[in-house]
Amino acid sequence: MTCAFIVDPTTHKSNHAHQVKLAAEGLEVPWTNGRQGSETREEHAQRTRRLHDADPGYHRAALRGLEVGRVRRGWTDEAMIEAVQAFHVRAGQWPHQIDFRSANGLPGVGTVARRYGSHRGLVRAAKETSLWRSSR
Repeated sequence: MTCAFIVDPTTHKSNHAHQVKLAAEGLEVPWTNGRQGSETREEHAQRTRRLHDADPGYHRAALRGLEVGRVRRGWTDEAMIEAVQAFHVRAGQWPHQIDFRSANGLPGVGTVARRYGSHRGLVRAAKETSLWRSSR
């Protein structure tokens, strides 16, 4: 016998930490995140095309948003090291993995991992650079 759980919508929270699950024996519920089906993707693509075609201002705003995103993602190694050093000056400590986000003026963890292998690699580079600068 299969047992599925139904989330009580009166207690359902966005973080799922406090949700109440009610047992529903014999009920099978296929899981999907709603983005897997090709129909869903195609419907979304069609809606997006209609929005862009119907409103040139919407299209221009979307393109500007993409351009801003590209510019923002342009972290050079020097800029990343300077951002980590500036964080160190502001916070009085070197950043931890959780600190790597734009709200702290730092690149994201994914960007750091692609360049330095981990956040520790970038912090090590920033420390070495700051030691080099202080010894001059």
